Amino acid sequence: MEWWIRAKKGDQRFQEELKVNWPPTELRTALASSMEGVANLRNRRRTFVRYLALAASLVLAVNIYFKFIVDHGDFYEGPLVDRAFDYSLDGPRLKYFNEDVTKM
Repeated sequence: MEWWIRAKKGDQRFQEELKVNWPPTELRTALASSMEGVANLRNRRRTFVRYLALAASLVLAVNIYFKFIVDHGDFYEGPLVDRAFDYSLDGPRLKYFNEDVTKM
């Protein structure tokens, strides 16, 4: 309890000294302008971080698009699948080019 009473008296003394010795107006304006400068710096940093996050998200979206949405698969199903498979195994043979060539 004694500590509490001493702390309260110290706080009251400090408040009375502030009332008597108020900071000069030049100091208050300098403090206000420096606080405004710090706020502007924070706003610039936030803007930079937002643009950086936007650029990173665009890069990620383009990466996802080309990785998953564009089909890079080699699974083609159509009328030429069997001929292409045979051609890739045997290599270029005359029988694949034209049926008349085999008669020659």
